[in-house]
Amino acid sequence: MTTNVNRTLNLLEQCRERGVKKFVLASSSSLYAGEKMPFKESMEVNTPSSPYAASKKTAEIIAYVYHHLYSIDVTVLRYFTTYGPAGRLDMSPFRFIKAIANRRR
Repeated sequence: MTTNVNRTLNLLEQCRERGVKKFVLASSSSLYAGEKMPFKESMEVNTPSSPYAASKKTAEIIAYVYHHLYSIDVTVLRYFTTYGPAGRLDMSPFRFIKAIANRRR
């Protein structure tokens, strides 16, 4: 919550105070959990299935409010399968690496 909600709010407030008119929010594909595939941008994702997804949805709602109140142009990106030090082993980059490694044996 601290990172996804409070810091998003702080950044948007800084945009408002300093006259920044464009904001890009990194959200998450976790908002689509439980939805039928294929996923579409127009899907309503109002029932988050985890605290993480709820925090990302909250950040999106805050960005929506700042867009309408202060005319900040907001772009929301819902990332799928990102790679990094906290990556989950069930995500595709790790699965691909494991598949490649198993074939070489």
